[in-house]
Amino acid sequence: SVVCESTDGSTLYIGSGADHIGSEIEYIYAIDVSTGNYLWRKAVDFSDWPECCRGFMAGCSIDTFGNVYLTGQNGILYSFKDDRTAYKENWTFNLGTESRMPVAIDSENGIIYACSNSSVIYKLNMSGSVLARKNLKAGEVFAALVLSPDGETIYVNAEDTKLHALTTLDFTEKWAYTFESWGSDPLVRDDGVVVVVGQIGGVARVCAIRDDNTSGTLLWSSVELMSRVMLNETNVNMGPEGNIYVHTGELSPRALYAIQGNGMGLSTLSPWPKIMGSMQNNGKKYDA
Repeated sequence: SVVCESTDGSTLYIGSGADHIGSEIEYIYAIDVSTGNYLWRKAVDFSDWPECCRGFMAGCSIDTFGNVYLTGQNGILYSFKDDRTAYKENWTFNLGTESRMPVAIDSENGIIYACSNSSVIYKLNMSGSVLARKNLKAGEVFAALVLSPDGETIYVNAEDTKLHALTTLDFTEKWAYTFESWGSDPLVRDDGVVVVVGQIGGVARVCAIRDDNTSGTLLWSSVELMSRVMLNETNVNMGPEGNIYVHTGELSPRALYAIQGNGMGLSTLSPWPKIMGSMQNNGKKYDA
């Protein structure tokens, strides 16, 4: 799991992972930044789930009001308050199947976007009520949801090898760009271009896709970076000057690539331009 940082930077929130065998109890932790000690922990019973699907693999996300969101492999989305004294639950929502992706947040409009591995996407308000739901019927979804600069389009990669562009109003599909295999988590550049690692010509490359409303247009793709995209491990990030950074994960040879940008960094207008919200990967868009 990946940590997120509280609104004042004093606390880290994280769900314990599922890489150990035999444990039926996992925890959500609040950790004091200054001491490294946990302030509280919330026990979650995973005894009804197989060992492969216990714990929390997604990072926490936090909105501008101090609400924290964390999805579990038990299919439950937990919403709780940013609090240093005890776990204070707002609500829980059943996503139906396990989830490994952090939610995307549009704090200004009070919206949370969540996705389960069964490729069902939800649009929730901040009380946990469903505003829209769509089954992509695209196999599993292990990539994060991100939003366009105007907040009207959501982008996500799925097992069907497509980068899907959907309206945030009701998840009507605008277009889908097809790669040859899984794609990485996408991110949105300041000019609205979607940057993603995808399989083209039998190898994994960084690709820039322009949203032309009814279609996605490949503007450019990089040279070969590695043989394939590693599910959940090929990560892409962007510096403020537009330079693109790609980590190959456990694929040999393990490497970090830096690709020269064009001066356009991560979108400052998008409500949620990349996984974990910002360049700092701290679960907060508003700290970008």
